[in-house]
Amino acid sequence: MKNINNRFILRYTQQDDYDFIGEMIDYSNKNIDKELGYPRCDNLGELLAEIELYENTLENSLFIISYDDKPIALGGYLYTEGDDEGYFIGPIIKEEYYNKENIKAIINLILDVKKDVLNEFKVNLEAVLSKNNKLLNECYLELEWDYKRTVREMRYDIDGVKKETLQWRITEFYKNDYIIMNDIFKLLDKTFNWNGNHEKINELLKEDYRVGCVFDKENNVLGVVCWAYLKEVDFSRLEYLVVKEQYRKNRIGEAMINHVINDSIDNKVTCIYLNTGINNNAANLYKKTGFYDTVVSNIYGKSSF
Repeated sequence: MKNINNRFILRYTQQDDYDFIGEMIDYSNKNIDKELGYPRCDNLGELLAEIELYENTLENSLFIISYDDKPIALGGYLYTEGDDEGYFIGPIIKEEYYNKENIKAIINLILDVKKDVLNEFKVNLEAVLSKNNKLLNECYLELEWDYKRTVREMRYDIDGVKKETLQWRITEFYKNDYIIMNDIFKLLDKTFNWNGNHEKINELLKEDYRVGCVFDKENNVLGVVCWAYLKEVDFSRLEYLVVKEQYRKNRIGEAMINHVINDSIDNKVTCIYLNTGINNNAANLYKKTGFYDTVVSNIYGKSSF
């Protein structure tokens, strides 16, 4: 192992780096003790799609770290300037440089690039680390990032699946219907502790996201499901699923999940991903409808830089 952190050089990504980025993504995916919790991408195309959700570019989001003009690591941000939340990417570091001293030096090197922006907008930055990546978890704790929660990623495979008949009608509403949108916001805000943050609901108004609801006869919202189709990828992502407490155990949640599955079949994706809390009872419902666990991750946060 080489400890050379005082000689690392960081620069913005260039198009010539695309092959290296692809190699490092593949390396992280194939080595369970180096895998990421988020963003988990099979290839460069998926990473580009993820960055596009944040209205950013690869060249402004990802950094290459070199030693003696040789690229040895990458890391960066999923962040839209002006927002108060974002995600830290990685870092992914080649085996021969993978030790605590180097990992911590590279994390701090990447943070320094956008430190002024992060402080100016009071950004709450999160890092999502696979529990299997023990060394990286230890480094974040030693760098005084706060442990926040543990989540599980789950996947549903579409291949060969036939559409389900739904027991509840799911209506995809027009996003300019502000009365319904306000009802949806109240339900999501209460369930996911958004603390009145309307930026969360603004994300769902983007064209990549779909929102479906179950209504009663008086047009009151009983349940909400939100899912997304990213450009240039072959999967969809279930983002939010919530049913009003008094209406649970009526198979509303199951119907909304199956609606997303049916819609994903129509859109010819290969699979659906979702994240949920490690102790969330909803995981049992997801498993019942065919989802299975892929990775368990710890989330760390930092808000002062």
